[in-house]
Formats: sequence, structure tokens, C-alpha cells
Amino acid sequence: PVIFHLHGHFEMPESMVLTRDDYLDFLIKISKDQDLIPPNIEAALTSTSLLFLGYSLTDWNFQVLFRSIVGYLEKSIARSHISVQLVPEEGKTSEEQEEKVREYLDNYFGEQKIQVFWGTCREFVTELRRRWEESDNGK
Repeated sequence: PVIFHLHGHFEMPESMVLTRDDYLDFLIKISKDQDLIPPNIEAALTSTSLLFLGYSLTDWNFQVLFRSIVGYLEKSIARSHISVQLVPEEGKTSEEQEEKVREYLDNYFGEQKIQVFWGTCREFVTELRRRWEESDNGK
């Protein structure tokens, strides 16, 4: 697995994106500098499956990250990617609205070969473990 600290790392304080100004500077740089993402990360984005955990679809971090890697996903030779998304809170939307949101996002992400798992990260990991243990690889 490859881990890329897009918003910096605590061992390099000068790399961290902490304030609103840092974030605006980061957005400007990532939109202007195509070489900002190292070649080994570009290679990973186009040759492996990606797992998006812990993002809300309304989170600007996720939206910027996703828009910045869509080009890589379009070139990807990986079979599919997975995004774990929280189900909208009950009572905040009607069942009809919730279904429309899910359908829209399933279609939107599907165009990028991203399968959506609707649930929490814990639920996803539990399901992943269950499936692994049921497969030959888990025995």
C-alpha cells in the first residue's frame, strides 16, 4: 500500500495544510502545478485500486481531492475502486430524497469505476473481513 499525505505530515510542519490560507494556497498550487503529485503516486493512481475512507461527499477536501484525481481514474487500468459513504442521517431527508442521492452518486462514481459502500468505515471493514474469511484467501 502507498500512503500519500496530501495535506502534509506532522514530521514536516512546513508541509501541513492547517489554516484557511494554507488551504487556499494548496488549491491554487494543485490546480496550477501538474507536477505537484510525485510520479510514484501518479503511477499508483493509475495502476491500482483506490479506497476512499472517512470522507463526506459535502466535504470540500473530498471534492477537491476527487476532482484532482478524476483524470488519473480515467486512465486507470485497475478494475475498480471503492468509496465508503455514510448513509444520510434519518429524519434529515425523506426516503425518496435519500434514494435519489444514492442513485445519483452510484451513477456518478460508477462512471469512474468506483463502487460505493453505503455505511460507516467500521461496517465496511467488518464486511470486508467477513468476505475475506469466507474466501479461499482467508483460510
